[in-house]
Amino acid sequence: MVIQDDTCQFLPWASARDGARSARGWILALTVLLGLAGGTGCSDRQTAPSAPEEPPVLDLDSALGGFSASDEEPAFGDDAIAALVEAEIEFEDPVSQSSEFTSLAADPTVRVYAVSLLWGDLDRARGLGGSGGGNSLLDWSGRARLTRGIIVVERLIGFDRLDAVDETRLDARQVSWTSHAALRQEGLRLSLWIRGGAQDSLFVEAGPYAGAWPVDALASFVVTGDAPGSSQQITIRGLSVRDESDEGFAQGFWIPPTSVPGSFAGRWMGARGDVLGFVEGIYGTSSAGDRVLFGKWIDREGRFRGFLRGSWEPASDGPGLKAASFDADLLTPASDRLERVGSCSGRWRVATGRSEGAFEARWCLGC
Repeated sequence: MVIQDDTCQFLPWASARDGARSARGWILALTVLLGLAGGTGCSDRQTAPSAPEEPPVLDLDSALGGFSASDEEPAFGDDAIAALVEAEIEFEDPVSQSSEFTSLAADPTVRVYAVSLLWGDLDRARGLGGSGGGNSLLDWSGRARLTRGIIVVERLIGFDRLDAVDETRLDARQVSWTSHAALRQEGLRLSLWIRGGAQDSLFVEAGPYAGAWPVDALASFVVTGDAPGSSQQITIRGLSVRDESDEGFAQGFWIPPTSVPGSFAGRWMGARGDVLGFVEGIYGTSSAGDRVLFGKWIDREGRFRGFLRGSWEPASDGPGLKAASFDADLLTPASDRLERVGSCSGRWRVATGRSEGAFEARWCLGC
């Protein structure tokens, strides 16, 4: 098994917890702060989005790729982007209703981490349904466990009727699941709750993959592993959840360039997988020979939130795959200039011979 570690530094985000279900208030706090973080580019906007402008002329040689700070239709008016919202479903974990969790969540010293587990054909943002695929079917069943803290399952990604999470959990420190992936990607979003000052470790077993890490490493954490003899992979991303900064994930499809720049689009999520908005962009090589990337993110109603501007680098990511990593600044207009308000980093994959791949990323404000 080949394991590749990529790390990038993020400042943390979180809000106070009064109990188990008050943790669901993350989304409200994140949405409010997301609006505030945009400075004059976001905070003065009215509730209803303005009428969309004419489609921009996209250009890899321009300062922002041709994107403007206008509002858009929800999901950029694209049904394919809007449909990505349905890729994940919220999971009502019985552990989150337990007295053990309630006590821990109310502890002012508690440390919280968000972890995204994705496995299967990670170059497919839009699964083809079912678990067919003959010899490509791979068993990713497994478990995640802590040595001391509590694991809460937040969302299921791409699970079908044959996949399941064990709901009869007798030990809040671990969770197990059944998953068989072929022509799709599946996974889980977890939150890890650790009492302040306690040392803990996260152990993950998923199909042919196994790994373990100190929980504190999850503050800036990315691991990618290959399933031997298969094009399938697993990616594990983590982030710390504390005060004064918003963080989350992004995920969607990635289209290689042909006669026009390559493009990407997807959902913009909070740390628990709540869809806060959408992102779309372009990438490729400029006339100066630079590998560049530009994009725009909006909220669920289509209101402009910011630009992405960055670069990408090719990577070796397993047999039969073309892949790259990317890093971008998050920008908003401020007076007569652009203000950097955060960053977004991730990876994309496209299988050889396919016209579409997928990306997954992590973003933060104030970092």
